[in-house]
Amino acid sequence: MSYYYRGIAYAKKDQYDKANPDYSKALELNPRLAEAYSNRGITYDTKGQYDKAITDYSKAIELNPGLAQAYNNRGLTYANNMVNMTKLSLITTRP
Repeated sequence: MSYYYRGIAYAKKDQYDKANPDYSKALELNPRLAEAYSNRGITYDTKGQYDKAITDYSKAIELNPGLAQAYNNRGLTYANNMVNMTKLSLITTRP
């Protein structure tokens, strides 16, 4: 659990590049830690790695269907991804 908590400490300081490997190590040690998947999803989301974020949020939900944060973050990531895709399509389809 120490990797998980250190990941939280890094994330609170917006040091997501340091938090991500700690969440990954925590999951290596305990692959059923839904909160670590959810939190690692946030680190991917902040880097624009939406597919990885959604995968982690979905795994967190699979492990703990009551984890509201994972549902919320997955929905926000889907929405942000759609906005970015819409902007990209507007840019690439302009004459």
